Amino acid sequence: MQVKERADELARAMEGEDGVAGSVKAFYKHFPVRKSKDEPDTTQTHHHSGVFSIRRCFGHA
Repeated sequence: MQVKERADELARAMEGEDGVAGSVKAFYKHFPVRKSKDEPDTTQTHHHSGVFSIRRCFGHA
């Protein structure tokens, strides 16, 4: 009976959660902040030839 009690407790805790709001919050947590025109661009401009390159994954290396 302990498993059912814990399942009920978990269900009650999940009732107030909004999955969409949580997803949006997580997305914006990792979203890069836009810089103003006065700030220097710090993005790297050289080509990475690393093993974990996204371009290499799709055959554009």
